[in-house]
Parts: sequence; C-alpha cells; structure tokens
Amino acid sequence: PLPLAFREEQLRNGELFSSINEEDVLPEAQSRLPIIKNSHLRLSAARQRTARTQEDAILGVLRYRVAQQDSDGVQSLLNNPVYVSLLSSDRSRDIVALLLARVADQAMLAAPLMRFLGVDQDTWLLTSIHPRFGALAWTFADPVLTDEAEMISWFTLPLADFLPETFSSFSVRPWERSVTDGLSEMDDASAFLEVFLPYINDLMQSMDSTGYPERVIRFAQALSSVLSVYELPQKLVVYADRLADIHAVEITPVEVDIQKPSSGISNSKESEEVVSIPETVLPPEQVEAIVNEFFNRAGALFTIQTRIEADTPNVARVTSLVFSTPIRDRSFDFLFNALTQEVSSLREGDRVYPYPFSATRFVEWAVQ
Repeated sequence: PLPLAFREEQLRNGELFSSINEEDVLPEAQSRLPIIKNSHLRLSAARQRTARTQEDAILGVLRYRVAQQDSDGVQSLLNNPVYVSLLSSDRSRDIVALLLARVADQAMLAAPLMRFLGVDQDTWLLTSIHPRFGALAWTFADPVLTDEAEMISWFTLPLADFLPETFSSFSVRPWERSVTDGLSEMDDASAFLEVFLPYINDLMQSMDSTGYPERVIRFAQALSSVLSVYELPQKLVVYADRLADIHAVEITPVEVDIQKPSSGISNSKESEEVVSIPETVLPPEQVEAIVNEFFNRAGALFTIQTRIEADTPNVARVTSLVFSTPIRDRSFDFLFNALTQEVSSLREGDRVYPYPFSATRFVEWAVQ
C-alpha cells in the first residue's frame, strides 16, 4: 500500500467541494417548476439558451426543496425522467453534488441526490471512498459498474478507511455483499484471492498499528463471512486462519438506554406461542404489505439492501431498515408481527435486543 502520510494528504486534498464558493455556482432558489415544451427553434444557439434556462429553473426548484427539507419533493423531481433529462450536464451534476454536501448527514434528503449522482460510475467510485459520502454511496446508489470498476471498489474502501472519520457499517456491509457476489461469479476465485487477501492483510496490519483495532475486527468479520463458502488452497489458509482469530475478538457494544417493556407487552415465550399457534393467519403478501405501510408511515428509509419477507405465520423478517436521527443513521434487522404489531429479535450492528416490544415504541426509540 501507499505510505499512510501520502494517502491522508491526497484524500484530504481531494475533499469534495472545499474550494468552491457555492453562491457563485448555485442558481437562484425558486418554488415553481417550469413548463417544459418541445423546442422548435432552428438555431442551435437559441436551443441551447432555452435548455440552459430550463436547467437553471429545475436546479433552482431543487435547491429550494432541499433548503425546505422537502425530501418527498426532492425525490419526486429526481424521479421525473423529463426533468432528469435536462440535468445531464456536468454543471448540473456539480450543483447536485453541492446540494448533497449540504445535507449529507440527513439521509432522507441525501438519498435521492446520491441516487442521481451514483448513476455515473466515476462519481460513485469517488463518493464510495469519501468519509462523508461513503455510506450514502454504498447504501442508496445503485450504479451499473463494469467488472473492473467493481473490483476497484473492493480494494479502495478498506484502503481509504484510515482517517479519524471512519466508514460505518452502512458501507462495509454492502462492500461485503459486493465481494461475495463478485467472487461467486468468478471461474477461479482463488486466483483473485491470492492477490486480494495479502493486500487486505497488509491494510489491516496498518490499521492496527495506527490505533484502529475496531476497523481491523470489522473487516475481519466481513472477510471471514466472504471466505466461509470457499475451500482455500493451503497457501491462503494462513490468511483465513488469521481472519478467524481476529473475528473471534469481541467488540463490547455501547449500552443503549432502553427499558424492558412492562405489562401489556408479551415476553419472549408468549411471543413464540402467538407465532406458532395463531388464531388468525394472514396471507404472506398481506403481512409484507402491512409491514411496508407501517414503516413508510413511520418515516423509515428503504435502501437497496432493505428486505421485507414473510417468515412464519403473520410474521415478517425485516433486514437493513434505516432510521435517520439528528446524530446518525441507524440500520436494524428484526421480526415484525403484523397482527400484534410487535418487534422482536431486534439487532443493530453487533447489539441484540432479545425481548419483544411494540412497533410504535421501537420507532420512537429508533429516531432518538
């Protein structure tokens, strides 16, 4: 790997948007969208002026909606193919990037902006390794990558995770899935792993020596999961064993102040009885629809990793459902009973909450 001091200097020098005077670039905010008409102008210059006027108007409305924290309005605008077709210039992408930088810590506003920018492969690769935008890029964008670009992302995420502002699990989990899926499509994964594992091993040693043992454990856990389905050649077993040893080290989770529910909420044993012998059994598609509607109304974020799947009678398994808080974004896995509206088997990162509690109370706690 490149020397640490050089990498840190280059990444900090390349921090997005740091030297731009935003007011010189951003169009004037406005609340009303323009009426888009097909241009019948013959002169190229006239058509370009019309297109620029329409582009400015759309960007002005986008700026206004971002400032008003109107996430639905932002998403609606950027889901409109007519408006998006007028925002295809580099200038438009630069302005959307500036707006993203303003709201990078507000997932509901940032998500549609990141999806818009993440369509471009080069932009996604850049944001995917940036401390402020990495979690957004890996969580909300769904880029179409070449095989080469996807492999680049496997190498660059751990390489870039050396600043005090660490990447969150929102980045590492999709990275793990990407590596897993990519290796499964290779004819000979061991040939790639002969290069990849020593590289990752060197990076993890660098992380450990610079005082970031939690990051070492996080990547060891991810790679142990990736390698669990492979029978490695002997020369790579040493790396797998090293990862397994690191993986065995536990990170003590931060205690969260949430009280065990009192009367009115069933205990774990009672909850199992409700699931195993329910009086009413809903169709699986209705269970999934109830869960979807409940958490849509609750303001949860559905990312490209979010899954809602009927599990046992009246119960859906929910994975990677995100709630945005004033401080951070939180991702949860849990079971949801569509009849009793209870959440159980709740997991947030390495923290597990074994007892059930009401879905309403869960939402109130999740957004704190």
